Amino acid sequence: MKEKNALLVIDLQNDYFPGGKFPLWNAEVCKAKIIHSIAAAKKAGMPVILVQHVAAGATAPFFISGTPGVEIVSDIRAAAPDAPVVVKH
Repeated sequence: MKEKNALLVIDLQNDYFPGGKFPLWNAEVCKAKIIHSIAAAKKAGMPVILVQHVAAGATAPFFISGTPGVEIVSDIRAAAPDAPVVVKH
């Protein structure tokens, strides 16, 4: 069986960035490194798959369906515009 690889980009969503509901430390640096990794994967012919966390239930503190915070960061979408998005709850 032939080995297959893919780059998974997990939860790079607006709520983790400045202005979001749960901003993480160094998120911009992390995003830049991931954009670089996406470019390298594409150059190598490796598929890129985006994973989006959508909180289950209305009481979640962030990643709430229908809010700007749940959306994948626009720079990531621009780096991988054709990447499929897998939604997890």
